[in-house]
Amino acid sequence: MSTAADLLQGFILLTGIGGQLFVARRRWHGFLLWIACNAAMIHSSLPARQYGMVALYSFYTLTCLYSIWHWRRLDRVAPRQTPGHHHRDTPQ
Repeated sequence: MSTAADLLQGFILLTGIGGQLFVARRRWHGFLLWIACNAAMIHSSLPARQYGMVALYSFYTLTCLYSIWHWRRLDRVAPRQTPGHHHRDTPQ
């Protein structure tokens, strides 16, 4: 039987890996998964009074929010082309 700690650890594992896979494919949605992962890490670090970890994952969350804003801004200026996704004006 899984404990709450096991479920939390599984959530952190899946959102951390999932976020990395999305970001590696240049999908900003990966940052959303990382934000969820960071929130879980903050949640688990607070009761243990690991304030350095709370600060670190808070910083990571702010970096994710900035990255979402920045990537979306760049996409509005110059849409990027990723494998399998062609810009409509680009010949295939």
